[in-house]
Amino acid sequence: MSILNPLRHVFETKTFIHSRAYRTTFWGKFWDTLEVFLGNSLPEMYWDDNSFEKHKGIKNFNSTHFGVYDYLTLGIPFILNIVLTLLMLKLDPSDNRPLFISLVVSYLILNLPRIIFSGVMTLLSLPFVHIAHALTKEKGEAVKQAILSYKLSDEMTPFYAYPSSLQVNIENYKNSYVFIMDKKELHFIDENGHSYNLTINNINQFSERLGINVNSMQIHNRNSPYSRLVCKQEMDRLLKSSECTQWSYGTLGQTLKNRNAHIESGMASTIKLHHNFAEVRLEGRGSGRSLTGFILSWDKPGDVTFFNNMRRLNIAKIEQVIEEGALQSQLPQIN
Repeated sequence: MSILNPLRHVFETKTFIHSRAYRTTFWGKFWDTLEVFLGNSLPEMYWDDNSFEKHKGIKNFNSTHFGVYDYLTLGIPFILNIVLTLLMLKLDPSDNRPLFISLVVSYLILNLPRIIFSGVMTLLSLPFVHIAHALTKEKGEAVKQAILSYKLSDEMTPFYAYPSSLQVNIENYKNSYVFIMDKKELHFIDENGHSYNLTINNINQFSERLGINVNSMQIHNRNSPYSRLVCKQEMDRLLKSSECTQWSYGTLGQTLKNRNAHIESGMASTIKLHHNFAEVRLEGRGSGRSLTGFILSWDKPGDVTFFNNMRRLNIAKIEQVIEEGALQSQLPQIN
């Protein structure tokens, strides 16, 4: 949407224009209403760690837009805000502290009328915020709970290699791969307690793909297992066996809670599409901190429904990523 549109942040996607309304809480809608009047002249920033120093810079202006206040002031404070912001970013406070402080004070004085006007107008708009929340709360909460409670297949799976079956009790390694080298057998037990035993005929291809030096392990690692994480989808492709099933490691809600992340905001996503599955990764917005990664199979109705629900609410900006990459034609149909 145009930078001149005060509702730019409210209507995030073209396909699901009300995704943000269904996703946010009452207070989320309150702050969205404030931003309609306030506008947003701040660019999105990035922070890189390099030699123990943080270097800041402008990532893009995708979230920048006019507010109602800017129309009443002919956009002059908006332009001044951007100029002051760029000057503050370019200036190192340690080099010229008085100049930096004067820029900060000028910025605050310039925006004081904007803040007062927007705060008053937001308070007057509270009845409409209540109505909007009441209309979207029930459906939005239902979709959010369906997303948060869905059991996901983790992208990475524990893998243990032992020289001999005498050194390991396979029943203790539920939801893991255990490879017995002398028998060339791969054992695993799924979350329902079903055990599987696959004979690896091409041991050289198997060991090379996983980065395992079998001979070295037999000599040096007889008393302790070799362990690592392997990509479940890569393991499936390697073994080419219908017995390799997807693993469930818990729900998305549990994963996000463990990482102090929230479904409403503060996340970004990346998608890598394949013929019949997709690799999805969620990251902390701005920080780039990886939150979780999972693989969704288009052959599993539950995975398709989960993915479409994420699109409906634009979780982690996933629908924006799809629209920006024109990926719609490569995805399952939304019912």
